[in-house]
Amino acid sequence: MYNFGFGPEKLFTLTTNTNIGYTHDVGYVSRLENSSGSLIRKYTQHYYGPMRAGSGASYSDYADVFKNNPSVKNAVKTVNVGENLNLNYRATYFDVGVFGTLNYQNSRNTVQTTGNLDTWNFSYGVQANATAPWGTSLSTDIRMSSRRGYADHAMNTNEV
Repeated sequence: MYNFGFGPEKLFTLTTNTNIGYTHDVGYVSRLENSSGSLIRKYTQHYYGPMRAGSGASYSDYADVFKNNPSVKNAVKTVNVGENLNLNYRATYFDVGVFGTLNYQNSRNTVQTTGNLDTWNFSYGVQANATAPWGTSLSTDIRMSSRRGYADHAMNTNEV
């Protein structure tokens, strides 16, 4: 993070904040596949069919599907890089500023490769504050937030 004032009487301030992160998560995934990669039909037909409402099947029957299928170790490596930038002007009774953020995430899975993502989250906007001589304050801001790169297109949105 770095913050400094500039201009006449240092009424302008610029703040920057950079974030970098790395995570390595390990978990186990149950797969309904045998060594040839085909679905294990006897389990899906026997257990998934009866799980419908009114069939009398129990959830322990459903759990047996996973007991009979080995778990596979899945590792997820995630890199995050982000930047926040703010520019403000402050006078005696008011201040106004613009801001922006940008975050990138790269996620890679060893087993569940459909979870591999390169996502971008960014936002920008303006804010203002006014303070009356007797101490009452009025503040407002507006921000546009956007997401890109998600597998579900409903997640790739713009929101004000």
